[in-house]
Amino acid sequence: MHSSVGYLFKALLLPPGVNYLGIVAGLILRRWWGTAGTLLAGASFGALWLLSLPFIAGTLHLSMPHYPPLDSTSTTDAEAIVILGGRRNSSSPEYGGDTVGADTLERIRYGAKLARELKLPVAVTGGGSRTSDAPPLGAIMSRVLECEFDQPVSWIETASRNTAQNATGLRALLPAQNIILVTHSLHMKRALDTFEKVGFTVQAAPIDIPTASAERFTFRLQDWLPSASALLMSRQVIYELLGRAYYSLRYR
Repeated sequence: MHSSVGYLFKALLLPPGVNYLGIVAGLILRRWWGTAGTLLAGASFGALWLLSLPFIAGTLHLSMPHYPPLDSTSTTDAEAIVILGGRRNSSSPEYGGDTVGADTLERIRYGAKLARELKLPVAVTGGGSRTSDAPPLGAIMSRVLECEFDQPVSWIETASRNTAQNATGLRALLPAQNIILVTHSLHMKRALDTFEKVGFTVQAAPIDIPTASAERFTFRLQDWLPSASALLMSRQVIYELLGRAYYSLRYR
């Protein structure tokens, strides 16, 4: 029930859901408050259009704080590599059912690479299954790492449902103090702050690091045509901003 409510709030607070909600509300309100309703509907549609433009989405993404790639020469004190879980894919019959989602796969791929290069043990963290009979994400990550990347996993945390619970769960499980943290660049600041609050010394190992050359400010036609991928990027930025605001209040 708690998980369903959380997904409902995400659907209503993030684009495109919040925009559709504003459009419908504006059209309904026009009956009583004509101009105000029209403005609400128009603003909601306009925001949806802007957030769907690659130029706007790229600008939002680049405006967020990001960390540089991990410098392997500065990892001499590291004791373990921690890979944070992301999404799962619950409809993969070719893999026998549940498997890791695309973002989680990117993280474990990089984590396995670092583990081989640095000769460090690996910890994975992730629970949060929507169905009681589905395996926790941490267990799925461990299976993929061991079976597909030939990378042993030393610690598996499976009870967490968010980044804060990832940190507290691993703090109770992991004997290491100095860790290398693997997650997406957009998520890294919130994750790093959260892990440091529970007592870890953290080195950031971000993936999907944006660059000005990759998401440059241009005036090409395609940069001003709406796309689903641009809307997804805008949604991810807004989600991270809301997540940081929530964590600043909830996990002080």
